[in-house]
Amino acid sequence: MGRSGMKKQTTNRDHLHKKAIQLQRTANIVKEAGDNTRADQLLELKGKLENKQLTLSFCGHFSAGKSTMINHLCGTALLPSSPIPTSANVVSITNGEKGAEVIHRTEQGLVKQEKSLEQVQQYCLNGRDIETVRLRYLLPFLGRHTILLDTPGIDSTDDAHHRATESALHLADVVFYVMDYNHVQSEVNLTFAKQMQERGKPLYLIVNQIDKHREEELTFERFKESAYEAFRNWEINPGGWLFLSLKEPAHPNNEWTTFTALIQHLIDKREELLAYNIDQAATYVLSEHVKWTGEQQEERKVQLKEKLNGESCLQARKELEELQERLCQADAEAVELEKKLKQELQSIIDHAQITPPGTRELAARLMESIRPSFKVGWLNRAQQTAAERQRRLLAFYEDYRVQVESQLEWHVQDAVKKAIREQQVSSDREDLLKETETLQADITPEWLQSRIQADSALDNAYTLNYMKKTAGEIRQIIRTKTWGLLERIAQRARDRAASLREQSRARLSELQEQLAAEEELRHMAQRERAYEQSLRGLLEPLEAVMPRLPDLARLTTEAGKPAYGVVNATPVMDAILRVSHGESANCAAPADEERVAAAQSRGTQRSRVERTAARLRQAEALIREVPAMRTIARSLRDKAERLADRTFTVALFGAFSAGKSSFANALLGERVLPVSPNPTTAAINTIMAPNEAWPHGTAKIKMKSRETLTADVLHSLDVLGIHSTTLEEALLQIKELDSSHIVGKGKPHVTFLKAVDKGWEETSGHLGEEIRADIEGFSSYVAQEHKSCFVEEIGLHYASLLLEEGVRIVDTPGADSINARHTGVAFNYIKNADAVWFVTYYNHAFSQANREFLLQLGRVKDSFELDKMFFVVNATDLASSKKELQEVLKHVAFNLQQHGIRQPKLYPVSSHKAIEAKQGGNIEALHVSGMDVFEGDFNKFTFEELTDISIRAANQELERAVHVLSTWIDNAREDEAERINRASLLRKTETAVLSILDQVTIETELKELTKEIRELLYYVKQRNSYRFNELYNLAFNPSSFRESGNRLKEVLLQVWQELFESIQFDLQQEVLATTLRVENTLNRLAQRKYVELGDRVKERLDDFEYETYESLSCPPWEGHVSLIVEGVSDKMLVQPFKNSKSIFEGEGKAKLRDQLERLLEKSVENWVREQTVLMIDIYQSFAKDCLEELRNKQKVAVKEHVEGILEALEMKFPLDRIVHMNQQLEQLVKV
Repeated sequence: MGRSGMKKQTTNRDHLHKKAIQLQRTANIVKEAGDNTRADQLLELKGKLENKQLTLSFCGHFSAGKSTMINHLCGTALLPSSPIPTSANVVSITNGEKGAEVIHRTEQGLVKQEKSLEQVQQYCLNGRDIETVRLRYLLPFLGRHTILLDTPGIDSTDDAHHRATESALHLADVVFYVMDYNHVQSEVNLTFAKQMQERGKPLYLIVNQIDKHREEELTFERFKESAYEAFRNWEINPGGWLFLSLKEPAHPNNEWTTFTALIQHLIDKREELLAYNIDQAATYVLSEHVKWTGEQQEERKVQLKEKLNGESCLQARKELEELQERLCQADAEAVELEKKLKQELQSIIDHAQITPPGTRELAARLMESIRPSFKVGWLNRAQQTAAERQRRLLAFYEDYRVQVESQLEWHVQDAVKKAIREQQVSSDREDLLKETETLQADITPEWLQSRIQADSALDNAYTLNYMKKTAGEIRQIIRTKTWGLLERIAQRARDRAASLREQSRARLSELQEQLAAEEELRHMAQRERAYEQSLRGLLEPLEAVMPRLPDLARLTTEAGKPAYGVVNATPVMDAILRVSHGESANCAAPADEERVAAAQSRGTQRSRVERTAARLRQAEALIREVPAMRTIARSLRDKAERLADRTFTVALFGAFSAGKSSFANALLGERVLPVSPNPTTAAINTIMAPNEAWPHGTAKIKMKSRETLTADVLHSLDVLGIHSTTLEEALLQIKELDSSHIVGKGKPHVTFLKAVDKGWEETSGHLGEEIRADIEGFSSYVAQEHKSCFVEEIGLHYASLLLEEGVRIVDTPGADSINARHTGVAFNYIKNADAVWFVTYYNHAFSQANREFLLQLGRVKDSFELDKMFFVVNATDLASSKKELQEVLKHVAFNLQQHGIRQPKLYPVSSHKAIEAKQGGNIEALHVSGMDVFEGDFNKFTFEELTDISIRAANQELERAVHVLSTWIDNAREDEAERINRASLLRKTETAVLSILDQVTIETELKELTKEIRELLYYVKQRNSYRFNELYNLAFNPSSFRESGNRLKEVLLQVWQELFESIQFDLQQEVLATTLRVENTLNRLAQRKYVELGDRVKERLDDFEYETYESLSCPPWEGHVSLIVEGVSDKMLVQPFKNSKSIFEGEGKAKLRDQLERLLEKSVENWVREQTVLMIDIYQSFAKDCLEELRNKQKVAVKEHVEGILEALEMKFPLDRIVHMNQQLEQLVKV
């Protein structure tokens, strides 16, 4: 080594030594502050630096293949791997002597134990009691300084798993994020990758299990570009992408050698990566510590922020100035009010013109009449004179009163009323307004007369003086009354001013506290910034920028030489799949004769159906002209039509990317439905046989109406906490939508809304229309989100043997939160379909959406007369061993039983191998795929069991027709006298029987129905209570808070909304399941009543036969009751927590759970009460209608029975014709 090289090496050692000292010093300060977690992390970084350890971390969701990938790298199965979730804690692997170290959590602290590798795998599965597992194995490619790190699935809802992953990420120098091929674009992946990029981690994205890719369904280039675009949209720019297949090493797109070469190059760049990550990790740890220090005063900060009440310092100061100004004006306004009012009223009183000339003239005439010389008339002059004086007095009074009222009283009253209203006087305002009506002079004729001095001259001068004097007195009366009222008004103004002054003083004190609080917060922030700067000043950076990462395009390995570990040989899949079907590995496929026999069996059933329908049509033709057999004829015709046009509706369910569409394609034998690993918002697709109007390959695409789309969009916005009232307003809000802050179940709603925005311009013009499309157009409306989000349903007509047998396949959207609002639609398919197929994916058997749906299937399974549910585990060709396959099937069966699905019909299937086998005509390969076993059982159920039920019902109706005609014949053959007597008796019996039927009630049945509803809904409340803890933990899980940052309040509100939606969804599902049980009870009671009615008739009418009871079809349940929870506030949600991490540390989460549980318990109780009343009302009403229908049905049957017997007794129908008709019917029964 040259002198310069030695000098550089010495310089690097000095830098590293200096950095280690800085980390130690900083850790000591952090520890003194009380933050042991971050202090330990800094010390771990110091140890990492001193040991020069490069850590390659493997992260990803459960079952993405992280552990298997590490095993392949190491060339041996060091880690447990399975499609069933395995790793539960952090496992590190280093090069060294074979062995393991397990760190246990105990009450005394962490305890280390040495274990053998043979013992250690069980510890990797224990995330509760084990802190970490450290494995050593002879792995020369790792050298002395490289560590491989395996972490728990990031999508776990377990707090311990979350803490385990977080505790190790600061040590990661490079993160390999592993994704399953079918779930690349999940929100979990995007969120975690974004977080790693923001933390400055060199990041590689690995798409694993690309052997699932089918080029004929989607080109690999299109798949890759779609994945690239999804991550670009989140502004994620990884160091590179790798596409791997551990199952098929020779896969043309497998980049395993590039991957192993990359690892070698990264190991070669160990020192650069180490220096960079030490800087980045230390910076991140310090920032977390600074957050922690701030959080220690969070309680005080919350108190101060509560005082601020969302107001700024500027707002407080502005309000303070305004209050002070109002305080100065308050007293002055009260004084000014009284002064101003007195001036105004004095002017009104003084200037009121109450003695106009006309009034004075009437006064003069009155004075004239009072003079002694005044005389009127000749006869009875004294009386006439007195009368005239009285008339003139009253005339003067009326005029004077009007003048005083109109010119003085009204103006004074109006002025006072106006003052009262303007001053907004307090509680006695109405009383004061009424009191203004008393501002009157109250003059009377007597009062006016009393003011006249009879001994005066009573001339014009006196009259003027009289008017002036009375006017003055009237003004004084008004003035006195008004001034009294005015004083009260002024006092109210003074009281109001005093109250305002007191209020202002209180608010002033509050504003002063706010200003002081803001000042204290500002000082806190300054101290925290100063503390952070002082800490950062202790750490000098080793490297400023991320090292240049290897160019994946240039990486190569020696041709044919495997890098590092040897990929385990993939077992022969045919042998593995045979085991799943209960065969040995050498067992051959069923002979062709068996398949021919199966096909012949289907042909035989079809022939039976056609023959039975033909017999029914012949029988209907024989009796249709007989009036008394109209009901039987109609029943025969209906049953014949149903048999001839028989269809079997199959509802296909499963989560997104579970392989539903590929499974349906395998059954059809062609790739009809588009298959995509990308999540879609797909509508309901029905695949059925073609007809004249809709030939092979045509699709009817029914677009959502504007009202439906509006409801969907507003619902999704509402889930995100965004409220809108119109579609136009909502579309504007979607454009401004920031998805980075959305957590949990809100994320699929963002995807839906973005799809609406993208497709609006192209598709909005077709809302409410039906579009005719070909296969290509059909595929685009199914798979392209920006089109499918506008679609309500699609009907595809396709020529296929299965479909032409009458099977209709309804392919439903994946079970996710977008469709939660339409749970009634899915439930109706479960309820009304002839069969239900539930498809789950081999290495992702149970998502949360799956679990909710399976829970619903478990609720209703026992309500069906036949077990019509078929459970399919698709993609079993991914199994790596016979044992693994059996474990997965056992895991699936166990989970189904946990969800109430006992003894499930479970089918392991490879739809990929099945469709290849069908298209290649390979019978043995079809058997290996497992599809023939499923098809055999489904065909037996559909074409035998269901068909037999229809045929039995048809034969019963034929036998009833024969019995009725036989009864007629027996009656017709009696002698004439007996026939006449019987006819008379029959008519009387008919009247009595019809009367009996009219009197029948269902009070007993209604009581039973009510009791059943009450009990069922009581247990709904109980089960919902039991599920609360589970739903709470699902909502309040670590992944929901991973990026909460300073948005804790916002995230808590979203998480509460998610919990609320989950509980409401659970209640809705319970109600739907309850309706099915109630309908079964209703049918049981209705059948009992129907049979009771029929038997009561048979007691009085010999040989009476009635039609077999057919189950009532209840309308879809629409009785929605909203769950209302009161008492949940922002403050209540935030109060128990300092930050997002404190949610999972301490008792805050448990305390909030207890609070919410109490509130919800009361709310659910109210909900159950309302739901019970509604359900009883609806079903009792339906039951009463059903009774009337059944009553009328029996009455019609009675009338037709009597009519037929009478025709026979009265010989209205030729006997020989009846006999011949009966013989023909008997022949049809025997066929």
